[in-house]
This record gives sequence, C-alpha cells and structure tokens, in this order.
Amino acid sequence: MRLSEIIIRRKIRRIIQEAVGGVPTSTATGRSTYTAALVSGKTGDLSFSEKVTRIVLGAIGLRVLWGIAERALDPSKTTPDEKKKLTMHATVCGDSQANGSLGAAVAAQLEKKGYTVTRVGDDGAQPSVVLRQVQAAAKDSVLVVAIFGGNSPSPGDAASNLTKMYDACEKSGAAFMAIGPPPPTKILDTQQASTVFSTTIKDPDHWLKLPASANKSPDFRRAVSDAMQAAKSGSEDINVWGIASNMSYPGDYEDQPDGIHCVNGADEVARRALEGLRIDEATTEIKKTIEDAQRKESGAVGRVGKPDEVKPGQLNLQKFKDGIMGPESRGSADPYKAENKPQLPGYCGAYGKYQILAYDWTEDLIRFLKDTGHPLNKNGKFDSVSKRDCKSSDSAKIRLYYELWQGFLGDSNLQEDYMDMFTRRTAAEALSWYDGSRGDGSDMSKLDFAQICAAVHFGGGPSMQKLKVGGLGASPGGNNSTYAAYIKEFNKYYYT
Repeated sequence: MRLSEIIIRRKIRRIIQEAVGGVPTSTATGRSTYTAALVSGKTGDLSFSEKVTRIVLGAIGLRVLWGIAERALDPSKTTPDEKKKLTMHATVCGDSQANGSLGAAVAAQLEKKGYTVTRVGDDGAQPSVVLRQVQAAAKDSVLVVAIFGGNSPSPGDAASNLTKMYDACEKSGAAFMAIGPPPPTKILDTQQASTVFSTTIKDPDHWLKLPASANKSPDFRRAVSDAMQAAKSGSEDINVWGIASNMSYPGDYEDQPDGIHCVNGADEVARRALEGLRIDEATTEIKKTIEDAQRKESGAVGRVGKPDEVKPGQLNLQKFKDGIMGPESRGSADPYKAENKPQLPGYCGAYGKYQILAYDWTEDLIRFLKDTGHPLNKNGKFDSVSKRDCKSSDSAKIRLYYELWQGFLGDSNLQEDYMDMFTRRTAAEALSWYDGSRGDGSDMSKLDFAQICAAVHFGGGPSMQKLKVGGLGASPGGNNSTYAAYIKEFNKYYYT
C-alpha cells in the first residue's frame, strides 16, 4: 500500500538504529525484525527507495532469499522449489478475480518484467482458502500476488488472513503483494450476471442497492479493501493495493459485464495496482538480492588474489588431476572403473577416473592409441570406430564401440597417460579464456588459471561462454551441476 513519507522515514530510522545497535527488535508475532544490513552489508549504502523496497519486501524474506541464492551455487544444497524460486517464478493467487481477466492482466504484466508466472484461483474462495494457496506458492515463488477479498465474511477476516499470508511468504523468502477487491458496479449484462451468480438478476443497479452489510455492497467491499490496506504483521506494513480504496466508482473504475468481476479496463487496473505496489522497485531488489548473494559466493570460490593463486606456467599436473578426480569420480570404489552410462539423447557416457566424455573424444582416444602404439588397438582393431557408433543401429558397431571404452576402463596407466596429454591440451585452450577475462569483473575473472582449466575440462571449450555470461551459477547443460559446485569440489583437492 502507499505509505506516507513520514511513516517510511520513521521505519528507516528504526532499521538504521537496529543495524548500529546490532539488536533485533521483537515483534508481536514473536519473530525478529532483521535489518537491511544483513543483506547489503551496510545500511548507509542504501538509497531511500532501496530502503523503502526492503521494508515492503520484508527484511526476513530477503534474508531467506539471500541464503537460498548463496546455496544455489551448489545444487546438492538447493531443493527443486528453491531452484524454481531463483528463476524469478511468481504466482498469482486468489478468488475468481485472480481466475479471470484481472488475474490474467496481472500475470501478463509480471511476465513482461521477467517473471515466469503460475496462476491459481478458486471461484468463490474466502480468504482462508487463498491463504492455503499462498502458503503453497511461497515455497517455490520469489513473488506471490494475492487477489482476493470479495468473498470475505468480514473486513477483519480478510485482514487476519492477509497477515498470515505475509508471514508465510516472509519465512519462505518470497516477496508478497496483495490486491484488494474492486467496487461493485452497474451490471452491463444482467443475463450474464444471472448465469455467473446462479440467480435471476434483472436490475442493472442490483449490487448498488444492496444493504451495507451485504458482502457485495459498495460499502462492504470498500471496508474490506480499506482493512486490507491497513493490515500489519507485528509492526510491519504489508504491501497491499485495494482497488475499491484507490479507484472511485463512478469515476475512474469502469462498469463491468456482471457488475462484480473486473473485465473492462482490467489491463489498466492491473497496471495501476502493480505500480502502486512498487513492482519495479521490488523486482530490482529481488534480482539484486539473488545476484549479490551469488557474487559473494563467487568471490569465495575464486582464487585470484589469494596466496595459492595459480597463474599460467604454474599449473601442477598431478594436483590438477587430483582436483579433477574430486568432482568426477571420488567416492567410487575404484575410480578407474567409474562409468557414467548414457542417459540423455546425444550422450554416450563418460568413463574412468577423469570421466572422459565418449561422444566427444572417441576418435581422439583412438588417435592417441595409434600414436603411442598402445596394445589396446592392436592391428588397428578400433580404427574404424566413430563417436556416432554409440547410437548406431548396427549391433556390431555398438559392440566394438563399447569394447573400446571398456578397454579404457580396464587400463589405469592408459587413463593416466591420456589425461596427461588431455590436460596439456586443456591448458592451451584455457589460456585464451584466462587472458580474455582478466579484470573484466566477471565471475570468470575471479578464477585462477587452474580453475579455468578445470572449467574447460568440466564443460568443454564451447560451453565456456555460458560461464562467461551466466557466471558460476550457470551449468554447461544436460544433467550437469553448476560451474560453482564443480570448482568448489575441485578446490578441495588442488589447493591442499
């Protein structure tokens, strides 16, 4: 809702006092009001609008989101719901207004701002039903917008459930916004209204003539809208924009086909509501929270500037191989026998201690066998084998293909010798990525030469652009983890 500047500045003074004193303030809900310093590091770095936005989103919610974003660089520590949250997933919840044109208009505007949106609505849903929707949505959504109130038995019921929705989102690391009910209007199509509400309605002014106590009367819906806007969780204001509180009828709110559901002018109502809820500031802050947390983590992963930083010409071959073994095969009963069998289209398995990708390196392995005179390829047995043979319809070709790689698995010396050659080639390819990223501020610029080499081994040269653009939180694709998770595991064994 729209807070006066006096109230906002008072709240900011309190937040700054808490940050300086380091003591959280107890609230009526028994929780602590965490300060913006927990997210930004220093409240003095925040602009006035940023402080307003942090208040709107809820400091606890931002703290939770920050933690999720940090953990996301290691997929094993992030749940599927949390991963979805970090893709800017939003949910529009509510009653028939959320199910109808207004909900669709809100969803469309959110999509334009970069969210992926799910819409959940139950016709006739009272606030307690919407609460359950919000509680479920908060688990995997970074933003929840609830549109409801028209079916509330009382203004107090709407406000009470609204507070519970806010608390659920705050604890789950989701921003929460609510849109209160619109006013009833003249009915433009009494036949449609009769069908929608399962009763005969002949008077276009039917809703406007209801007594104030009726939940579809102008007075009642305005009271619900006002109560929602005034609701607080403890001492915290909840971000609410009531349509009946902010748009006048008759005036700037249009007559509707059935007199209740917002159809005419829904796009404009959605735009005004989201603007009133400061959606742009909130979206900026959500993105910044995620990016800052991941940037902080990338600084911890990288070795540039640390005493053990590795520069070109300093790569230790044995340490590098130990580092690659860490994320690739450590934990296997016999790393040399480690086999990641085909799982995806175009994927033909990875083999051995260093998990060499068969589809990418079959011909290369055969050349190595020929160049070194290795007995595995005696009499040129595998000279005709192609990487495409793993997907051949010819059973003889498939059998020969896998015989090659099973032979590779059975020869530890071959694996070590091939990896020595493979590492020298990896280092040569990594050099251009290393040189091209120094000082550019990217996540890649924080990685030393050994880590760049590990990234090339992990994803292959063509995928390095994903690391360059998407940062350590990116993945080379397929079933692979993120670069951050891989390099963190590599670090454990190279830098010891």
